[in-house]
This record gives sequence, C-alpha cells and structure tokens, in this order.
Amino acid sequence: MPNWMKKAFNKNPGMLHKQLGYPVSKTLPTALIRDIAHANVNTHIRGYRVTPLLKSRAMLAWNAKK
Repeated sequence: MPNWMKKAFNKNPGMLHKQLGYPVSKTLPTALIRDIAHANVNTHIRGYRVTPLLKSRAMLAWNAKK
C-alpha cells in the first residue's frame, strides 16, 4: 500500500480548490488549509462553512504538505 496517497489525489484532482473557489493555478494558503483541517464541523472559517467533506479534503492536503 505504498501508493495510497497518489491514488487519493488522482481520484478527484483539484476538488479542494474548486470547493474553496480558488483557481487550480494558484496555491492555497497554508494557514487556511490548517485552520479548516483543525476546525470543528459546521463552523465557519474565513467565510467558509466547514463540512465533513471539506474537512477531509483539507486534512489530506495538510498531511501531504508535512
């Protein structure tokens, strides 16, 4: 199972960008990803409502940056 992260990102590429309204060509702010990944579900972070799907996508991106 060494390629699980590659498979996870290739499943739906760019969906976190799309859900947050950022163009794929721009880099998402690290602080925004961190805040969403560590927030509780159904709270608002910088105008974005944290849903379970958004939280899981942000957590995947946060872990990939480490």
